[in-house]
Amino acid sequence: MPIGKFGPRARRTTRARPRRRRPGLGRSTHARPPGSSPWGSLPASKSDNYLAQRVTWAYGRQRIIDRVALLYTIGHSTHTLEEFLALLRQHAIKVLVDVRRFPTSRRHPHFVREALAEALRGAGVEYVHEPQLGGWRSARPDSPNTAWRTKGFQGYADHMGTPEFGTALARIVALGSERATAVMCAEITPWRCHRQLIADSLVAGGHRVLHIVTADRIEEHTLNPKARVLADGRLIYP
Repeated sequence: MPIGKFGPRARRTTRARPRRRRPGLGRSTHARPPGSSPWGSLPASKSDNYLAQRVTWAYGRQRIIDRVALLYTIGHSTHTLEEFLALLRQHAIKVLVDVRRFPTSRRHPHFVREALAEALRGAGVEYVHEPQLGGWRSARPDSPNTAWRTKGFQGYADHMGTPEFGTALARIVALGSERATAVMCAEITPWRCHRQLIADSLVAGGHRVLHIVTADRIEEHTLNPKARVLADGRLIYP
């Protein structure tokens, strides 16, 4: 007599174990209920440094975030205000994080911090300035990031090892886990801007980054092959 599905053993039923889903796979990055935290329930006494520490642990391959954050980057370049807002609408951006250390523009006054924030408010987009993610950083004499030949990028890579950078990065990860968030600087091409290093930090932490280049061109970021993730979570380019 055959046993199995049609034999005596068919009477014995066992409850199937539910399959555990891996964090961030097959789930929307913006489907979280409004007001909930991407890190779970955080006590009010916890500071931004707590978030930064958790992001750092994620860099060390200890995945403790509950899902992957999706963030966009964009450069304002020479766009008119209308063109720029149209790009944000095209990708349903709800938060714009300005990572210019000095958020001003002589040639394009609509991208000066105050004017831009007001225009975004009218378009239903939140403006956030993160100067700790801004560029114009000097390289250290003992810099471990010698793979960068451009001193500006080398200096920024050095800055990425500071607590200030980690704390600010944690804030944009939290934003990107909640709402469609774009990181903005001036250069239209991400490879000519320090946005590429911010994107490296995010991708190294297990997140996803899409670069908005033009209305019909968007590129997914991949980690720079020169980058190395240290045991403590820091990213260097030796």
